[in-house]
Amino acid sequence: MNQATAPKANVCSGPISISLSSDSSTEAAGNVYVQMMGVESYYSRLRSAGVEVGPLAERPYGMRDFLVIDPWGNRLVFGEPSMNVHV
Repeated sequence: MNQATAPKANVCSGPISISLSSDSSTEAAGNVYVQMMGVESYYSRLRSAGVEVGPLAERPYGMRDFLVIDPWGNRLVFGEPSMNVHV
């Protein structure tokens, strides 16, 4: 069986890495992962501005990140490498 894979792209510039992907099983939603430094400060700024955000948390994949879903259903995740990586 030939399965199509979801399109993916990654762009890096200095300390910022942006990963893009789309899910062919949904109509319009895509996924963006923005790797950055200062994620806690950015999280606080978004919350202060009234943006609905998911919890900022340490993830088992070694990142500290949070989720924002835009009005079109796209998943935007902002994160930075965790200092508490469990191997």
